Amino acid sequence: MNQRGVCGDVYFDIKPGIYAGRYTINQFPEIGQNPRITFRSETKNRTDVILTDNPTSAATNYIFKLNGADHVQLKQLTLSTSSSAYRTIIDLTNGAHYFTLDSCILYSDTTMLHAIFPKLYA
Repeated sequence: MNQRGVCGDVYFDIKPGIYAGRYTINQFPEIGQNPRITFRSETKNRTDVILTDNPTSAATNYIFKLNGADHVQLKQLTLSTSSSAYRTIIDLTNGAHYFTLDSCILYSDTTMLHAIFPKLYA
């Protein structure tokens, strides 16, 4: 995807499970009319796929980062962070556009105001 680009819609069906870590999608060449990249639960049940992490610094303060990537969709997923200090779940950077969040659950520590530490950061 990063080297050759995409020329049509692409779907990544994720098997049920709990996946710990951070995920970054970099800007990729688009060949064609605005192809959409979709990451979704294989079962179409948003509680079956959980992406989780416990960020420990500002540099790792995300679970899913779009680094200039356009036309990306997260669908029927659960994204969860357990950090009380670093609670950004989705980070849109470097001009990422046309992001869609569809039928997802976002969990983060709620001991601090969401206005100070948002779940979605753009």
